[in-house]
Amino acid sequence: MIISIVGAGALGKTYGGLLAQQHEVHYLMRSEYAQVKREGGFTLVFPPPQNSMQIEAPLLHQDAKTLPPSDLVIISTKTTANHELGALLGHCIKENTLVLVIQNGIGNEEWISQLVPHNPLICGVSSMKATRLENNTVEIAYIAELRLAPFQAATEKQCEIIEQAFAATSPAIPVKAYQSYKEIRWRKLIWNVPFSALSIIYQQDTQVLATRQPYVSIVRALMNEVADIAKADGVTISQEHMAKMLEATQKSGPYYPSMYFDSIQGKPIEKEYIIDNVLALARQYHIETPMLNLIQTNLN
Repeated sequence: MIISIVGAGALGKTYGGLLAQQHEVHYLMRSEYAQVKREGGFTLVFPPPQNSMQIEAPLLHQDAKTLPPSDLVIISTKTTANHELGALLGHCIKENTLVLVIQNGIGNEEWISQLVPHNPLICGVSSMKATRLENNTVEIAYIAELRLAPFQAATEKQCEIIEQAFAATSPAIPVKAYQSYKEIRWRKLIWNVPFSALSIIYQQDTQVLATRQPYVSIVRALMNEVADIAKADGVTISQEHMAKMLEATQKSGPYYPSMYFDSIQGKPIEKEYIIDNVLALARQYHIETPMLNLIQTNLN
């Protein structure tokens, strides 16, 4: 397959680097283009017992117009750049191009489907902890499952194409296909909303937020509000699931979400898709969200 990675940050580099073992992968880069070009590649550092991987002579593009017509396009830009996607996708999309959206938040597919109305679109949700370091290296804290669900004109068989591609990588990425894209988005938002927002507001890592008071109570309150909105949107998330998610965060070690790093670096944060769109749905379903309202006000 010819694959284009639109948004080659930490996650895009990781998935692209692995897929390049078997496929022709092109990376659209901006801020890091010159450094990666100069150094001839980048490094992926996986958790033990996996070895580090040097991605040598990657196919780099600074201009989206030079991307080739692709069989698969992976959109892994931050959602803050979604308003630019129309221009970025113009040259790599062909008639049967499969489009995989791996982003945080909700409302992503609804927006992107307007830009590629005739292409099969697949929702992707990743919980992989990948952090971009200063020395042209991506550090992967752990390899997590990639969850897929068909959205527009896509089928479960097309999800299987992506699953097979990642199964052939070393290390292999576990992939699971779901029927409902809303389900996998809401299950990620249950974690994303409290931990991404509170890491910025309190300047604390996720382990601290999941273990110390009063943070734990605030996290639980936010989880419950998000679960109420999800239920109104057709997705039921149990208290047991939320408790397991909190427990896993307590045990996973200190970690800062990407939204925290964007904030301290003075970059735009993904508030629209992670907070604002969630609150818009709450208003649509007439659900009271006092804690989420406070979070939005604080981030504003």
